Amino acid sequence: MYRLRSALSILPLITLIAAACPPGQWGGDCTQDCPLQCLNVSCDSATGICLDGCNAGYVGASCDKDIDSKRSPSHPIPAAVATPIIIALIITLLIIADVTYWRRRRRNERKAGDKASLEAKGY
Repeated sequence: MYRLRSALSILPLITLIAAACPPGQWGGDCTQDCPLQCLNVSCDSATGICLDGCNAGYVGASCDKDIDSKRSPSHPIPAAVATPIIIALIITLLIIADVTYWRRRRRNERKAGDKASLEAKGY
């Protein structure tokens, strides 16, 4: 029993040594590259989290958040919101133009009808 317990106690150490990747790489088989935004391109061999912090302009555990993009001028409206609004405005303008056209046409027809009626009566 002592030998088994002793062998099991060094198992995590063997796993830790086997899991170490070359500098700049991480993952179970060490095929993932550390993010270029990591300072010194240094990351944890198991998780890919940056060990030395981030290069200027980046934040997050993996330095995947660009803080400069948050400083965009006037924070533009996302296309998912702007597109339906623009489409609704165009449809509204088309309806207004259509209603205006038909009202004018009806008014002109009435004027022409009234004029013909007056001419028929001899006025």
